[in-house]
Amino acid sequence: VYPTTIRATGVGFCGAMGRIGVLITPFIAQVIFPKSGIAALLIYAIVCILSGIFSILLPIETKGRSLQETTKDKS
Repeated sequence: VYPTTIRATGVGFCGAMGRIGVLITPFIAQVIFPKSGIAALLIYAIVCILSGIFSILLPIETKGRSLQETTKDKS
């Protein structure tokens, strides 16, 4: 479906976003939560809802398709 180089870029981007989440979570848990528990929970809820919406809006279904090795492979 996607060439190896694009898949590798996507995995790297997801890993980077995960690390950003790991950096932000202690701030939310230790600074925002004691001041307003609702605000902290709303931040997590909004991120979860947006993630769900973005995953539904993915452009193609990849189930049952073969993987391309390069961008030149157009099988």
